Amino acid sequence: MKSMSRILYALGIFIFFGIGQFSLNAYSTFFSPVSINSYEFYSIYPELFSSDKKVFFLSPFLQVSFKNSSLAQQFTVNEFDNFVLDQQGLGDINPLWFNLGNFEKNYTSTVKFSPQFIRAGSGFHIHANFLKAFLQIDGAVLSMITNMRVQEFNSPENGILPTTTLLQNETIQNAIAAFTNPDMQYGKITGPLHESGMENIQCRLGAFHEHRMHSVTITTAPYLQCSLPTGKKPDAQYLFAPQVGNNHFGIGAGITTIFEGNSYKLLFDTVVQYNAKALEMRSFDLAANGKWSRYLLVFRDGYSDEVPGINIFTQPTLITPQAQFLIFARYDKKVYNSTWFFTYSFFGHMREKILSVQDIQGQYGIFPLGAPPTPLFPQTASTARINQSASGSGFDQVSFDQPAGTFVGLTTADLDISSGRASSWITNTISAGWKYIGVHAVAEFAGALELPWDNKGAFTWSIWAVVGYSF
Repeated sequence: MKSMSRILYALGIFIFFGIGQFSLNAYSTFFSPVSINSYEFYSIYPELFSSDKKVFFLSPFLQVSFKNSSLAQQFTVNEFDNFVLDQQGLGDINPLWFNLGNFEKNYTSTVKFSPQFIRAGSGFHIHANFLKAFLQIDGAVLSMITNMRVQEFNSPENGILPTTTLLQNETIQNAIAAFTNPDMQYGKITGPLHESGMENIQCRLGAFHEHRMHSVTITTAPYLQCSLPTGKKPDAQYLFAPQVGNNHFGIGAGITTIFEGNSYKLLFDTVVQYNAKALEMRSFDLAANGKWSRYLLVFRDGYSDEVPGINIFTQPTLITPQAQFLIFARYDKKVYNSTWFFTYSFFGHMREKILSVQDIQGQYGIFPLGAPPTPLFPQTASTARINQSASGSGFDQVSFDQPAGTFVGLTTADLDISSGRASSWITNTISAGWKYIGVHAVAEFAGALELPWDNKGAFTWSIWAVVGYSF
């Protein structure tokens, strides 16, 4: 019992100092970060190294996000779950930038985001021991649904507007239609959206060694790990798009340690993985124009028609997700003929690194609200912000570039690169469940809660079952 107490004490000290020394930055973007999955749902079993067995099992699961106001903060212009549209420059966004407004009467309303996602499918796991070496393969086939769940209040119609999307050539009459404008090639805000496929495949190759210390059997298993990409390149067409798998190869290393007593098993797994660079489509704000400036209107030099700026500010981008780590602990306790278990995982991811962005050549400038340009008078408003009103109609007005008729073209150097990457994040997952182990059969049922460390990001609950066979 003394040895067990020492083990638990050491774990507590390790987790306390490990968490305390990790520096966390808030997200610098409202781009939905692509998670490089760890398979704590269904990949780790204390029995895996107990003999020269081969184990295969399936694990159907359901994961649903909750506390959606926290997730909404990653997307909105003001880091709340709601923001104000006001045509006179008194809100967070001037709807005229989305071609929504009324010059005879101020268009003002409150828009609320309540994003939610659901993931459901089945994991699969293969583990084979060969003498004192082992090979382990994890993956999942799943579907993911995301829904921004946009609502508009206190609009000129005085109520929640119908969630109908805009058809080609129709007038934009509300925020729902404005955010789904078919002229926007990227960054549309809508839902629900659905994606199905295979999650990245994770492979581990390692060796294990057993020895006894008093009445405890200790198994250590160092391993190398790689993550094989199965997803397509994110296309940035939607603000909150489902992503199954990704296009980044990963390589890492870890170690599993198991302490086994007469009626308990205690497992620790620690792994670090580096994820390689790959091309993705990413949208960027302008460094001098603030949040959501990617949604400003622009026009091309020599032309007068406005174009959604996000069509220009979304470019092929070379991204390195960099490193991630997982610290996982699991305690199994045998009670009569059943086994109950509890787990804790601490998952962290470094801030993404942007290596390059395809050049923007300076052919487009910011459209001057209130003073439409002409081919002979290409007036721009290079300092405009998303909340500012047209000249002469509000309190916070768009300023035009001087002298009159000046065209200021936008280039890649004007982009706020940090607005198109995900910052570092940390999340904690706790779970509990019941397990059955027979001569050849394995079964399990459990539930989990995922709690972001900084109270931002995705809170989720999950349930899963496992049915397996060893031979």
